Amino acid sequence: EIILTFAKKTTINSRTINFGGKNNSIIILDIGLRLDEYLSFISRSSYFIGPSTGPTQLAAALNIKTVGIYSPVKVHSEKRWGFYENNNAVVFTPKVDCPGVYSCLFSKCKYYFCMEQIKPEDIVEYIRQDRR
Repeated sequence: EIILTFAKKTTINSRTINFGGKNNSIIILDIGLRLDEYLSFISRSSYFIGPSTGPTQLAAALNIKTVGIYSPVKVHSEKRWGFYENNNAVVFTPKVDCPGVYSCLFSKCKYYFCMEQIKPEDIVEYIRQDRR
């Protein structure tokens, strides 16, 4: 089972990813949960994939195998917000020397589309290899 969670104002853009083998059901969960409910919910997960935000840090703190997706912008970076001594967490971040310090420079940056370097298929392959 694959469960997608999001904030109430999030726009969901989707594309199909072949997870291989058996069919997986996808559940979309509108995050209207209290913190204790959310922690209980994610604590039953085998893996957690998320951006460099609180829920991702919580999953890692619960010792769930965690994949963090981090921006290369200095104040958003793994160096600042990465996982503290956690062998169950891995970070995916674009391999660029980002000129942005406080935010993305958007079209003024030669690496503007750098987050597209992180492919969903690469994360799925990482999890497949990790499960072996």
